[in-house]
Amino acid sequence: MERENNNRPGVPKTMRTVFGIFMILFYLTIGVLILVGVLDFYGDWEWLRWTAGIILVVYGLWRGYRQFAGLDDPNRQ
Repeated sequence: MERENNNRPGVPKTMRTVFGIFMILFYLTIGVLILVGVLDFYGDWEWLRWTAGIILVVYGLWRGYRQFAGLDDPNRQ
């Protein structure tokens, strides 16, 4: 039996796509800015700059993969 999702209330697909792309760019940008040293982490907190920057960049890439592979589509069967 096929499910009909056309009449289901919720967020439009275009808005989900725009928000997804915005969040991908946000995570990648913040991660790169942290890695290049725009935010000041000195002394004992230098490890946090590298850890947070790498995690944000990897997560941004993972979100990008999921977005463009269609894994984030709630209508996907």
